[in-house]
Amino acid sequence: MQKWPLQYRKSPAWRRSCGDELTARFRMRTEHPLTIQSGPRDAFIHESYRQWFQGGQEPGSNANLIEGLRAIGQLPDRVMELANGAAIDQALTEETDTARALGIFGAPTFVVGDQLFWGDDRLEDAVSYAKYGRVNAK
Repeated sequence: MQKWPLQYRKSPAWRRSCGDELTARFRMRTEHPLTIQSGPRDAFIHESYRQWFQGGQEPGSNANLIEGLRAIGQLPDRVMELANGAAIDQALTEETDTARALGIFGAPTFVVGDQLFWGDDRLEDAVSYAKYGRVNAK
């Protein structure tokens, strides 16, 4: 799992809650695989957070989205049109229904078989369960 560089973690933006500052619904749409292919999507997410932590532009804001998309060589108008399209609506609805059916109630959640592991601190447990069929196996 990637750790953010110390320069980001020390910034005031890092310490703020993302709840109100983040336009989560639009970010999900913009970052969805149907909108931007995976390589550029990863670059966009990194660029978006770089702009937030280093430049104070909150993720989900128009300036952050437009500048972030341009920085990775995407056309903002095209991506915004796709992000607001019916295909994304359908994909997000299906993904949400799947998550609910699995019992997912928060993020991050890891599902291994029929086992649910919730929270950053459960990642190692999920990996252990996937490898050995039990938690904390060595």
